[in-house]
Amino acid sequence: MRRQRYLEKLEKLEGEYEFIKSHEMHDEVTQRALLYSLQVCVDVAMDIVAMLTKDLGITVEDDYTNIERLIRKGVLFPQEGELLKKYNGLRNAIVHKYDRLNLNSVIDGLKRIDELYEVVLKLIETYEKLEGE
Repeated sequence: MRRQRYLEKLEKLEGEYEFIKSHEMHDEVTQRALLYSLQVCVDVAMDIVAMLTKDLGITVEDDYTNIERLIRKGVLFPQEGELLKKYNGLRNAIVHKYDRLNLNSVIDGLKRIDELYEVVLKLIETYEKLEGE
């Protein structure tokens, strides 16, 4: 059951990831769609961070604390944790500051979406190993 939840999250991420990879910001409609897809990718990543935190027996708190705990536990390298924090901040900017959003940060986030995807895959692989023990 829990494994299925991880796979559902991964499927959601992959759908939005593919959309991001196949589109560029040419107009306002595409821009809005890409912002939404990026937001969903980060939401899924943070859900997986929280799920794995719980599955490792660690108390789940806010996203930044959960990321730090996974770094301390050796699940994430510090640079992977920093990447997750950066994307979490970008997601928060998209959600809360849309009218003052720095599109250069968004474009950078879209270009680096492969890195986020790889970290999420690593987290799911960590769960798979944990489940197999």
